[in-house]
Amino acid sequence: VASLGALGGVHIEGATLLETLLLNLVPIAPGWQVSDERDLPVWEREPQTAVEEADSARGPHGLLSLYTWQSRRIRLFGDAGGVTGAMISNGDRLEWQDRHLLEPMSVWGRSGPREREQKRTPIYLPRPHDHSRALWRGLQTLLPAPPLPGAEAPQRLSPMVVQWLARLTVTGVVGPDFQARTRATSVTYGTQQAVVDEVFSDALTMNVLLLVEDSALRAAAVDAAGDAESAVRVLRRLADNLVRAAGSRDIDSGDAERAAERAYALLDRAFRDWLARLGPDSDPVAERASWQRLVRRAVKRLGSEMVAAAGPAAWAGRPGVDRAGRDVHFSSSQAEAWFRLGLAKALPMAAELEHQRQEEAA
Repeated sequence: VASLGALGGVHIEGATLLETLLLNLVPIAPGWQVSDERDLPVWEREPQTAVEEADSARGPHGLLSLYTWQSRRIRLFGDAGGVTGAMISNGDRLEWQDRHLLEPMSVWGRSGPREREQKRTPIYLPRPHDHSRALWRGLQTLLPAPPLPGAEAPQRLSPMVVQWLARLTVTGVVGPDFQARTRATSVTYGTQQAVVDEVFSDALTMNVLLLVEDSALRAAAVDAAGDAESAVRVLRRLADNLVRAAGSRDIDSGDAERAAERAYALLDRAFRDWLARLGPDSDPVAERASWQRLVRRAVKRLGSEMVAAAGPAAWAGRPGVDRAGRDVHFSSSQAEAWFRLGLAKALPMAAELEHQRQEEAA
């Protein structure tokens, strides 16, 4: 994958090959660099010599030279009978700094170290995907962000292909019912960047209105992903408190991490299905409330199972000090009470409905 291994790759999958090509070949967009006469596919350039080109001459100078970039070179040897051997060698280096106006299929983020080193802002580099997290958990990095107040440059930039599809939606070229399947890919390297350790690939199907930066549906979806993260943090605290209640001093026993993994496994398919059903007729507030109720049910059930499995030692409890430095008695019942309170704060829409039902029952 050569230089592409540095990217947090993103492309739009269409229903056919033609649709996929049309969705990802961005012809023009605000802020794009204007290609010059040097932007040619490699087979139309003058033959290269053994002399190394300067960075300014090498390019890429536009999409044509970028898409035909020679990151590796192969020389074939042969005779009258055919190919007898091959030599594979390194190709041209590609420096990705501030190429966000040229490379349309990557997530980008500001680089603090380079900004301090070069004493200028902003400086953008490709941002590979977090292989430890499902794509929906970092949904805000994929979708175009609303403009920041003032002149501050954004910390991240969504892929140009996503911005382009949002523009086609706003201008009416793509209808509001279109479902975009966004595929993310990236690579993790091992020793000396010479070995591929892991390849990440994940996809989300969502309505194109979610790609529009000031869309209410976009805000609801990003907030919904945040709701899940908040609820799982509450579940992690429950796991830690149950460990304390049982008398263990090893708070890093792994219980919290295992609880979080179980929760995300339960919520993964649910969020993808919830996201895919959002459309132009959806009420963003009602849909987010529906999602919070689903998260509350799933996480509350996991929490109840953890409390039941904590055992008699945790039920009796132990004295200790909470995060605020106060003396408290840690027990499974107290941990469960804190857990329910934390869920209510993390998922206020679900808690509000539960309160209304209790009042109606009374």
